[in-house]
Amino acid sequence: MTLMKPSTIASDLLRYAGQVVTGVARSSVLPGSTLVELVKKRIQAKEAYMICMMCTHAWVAKVRELPERITCPKCGCGLVAPYFGKDRERVLSIARKGLSGGRNYKFVLSGEERRIFEELLDSAKLVLTYGRKAVEALAMYGVGPSTAKRVLGKDGSDFYMGLYDLERNFIRTRKFWKS
Repeated sequence: MTLMKPSTIASDLLRYAGQVVTGVARSSVLPGSTLVELVKKRIQAKEAYMICMMCTHAWVAKVRELPERITCPKCGCGLVAPYFGKDRERVLSIARKGLSGGRNYKFVLSGEERRIFEELLDSAKLVLTYGRKAVEALAMYGVGPSTAKRVLGKDGSDFYMGLYDLERNFIRTRKFWKS
């Protein structure tokens, strides 16, 4: 049995399929404007679990429905943290426990709880400063508060391409991280 060499069209299609199958479309596969629109639509379709870091009021909102300046509907404070994970009730209880401790929250929370609480505080500070744009950045897979700071200064398509690059980098490098 002899194997024939694929034609140039077939080899181009196979190369394209290989790029799409890996789970991350490369910039060369899709035009930049199309990629920006896809990223924007995907972000804006997500649901954010919003937690007020003053009164611990929590609510769910679609990212596209959030106003530019986000405030708590109960107390009016702008220190609101978005959460996109699955364990919403646990995170809300950690926020309540940490806020009840006040400045001494480090003594009230365990190590993992402290990390989650501090990440919520960092996210809330970004939302206070950047508004909905910060929620859009934090909605990306693998983008936390410290990583989101890198792209929040960008505008328009540069912002969404920066988010796409951050997510792509996370997916590419996560297999090398220790748990």
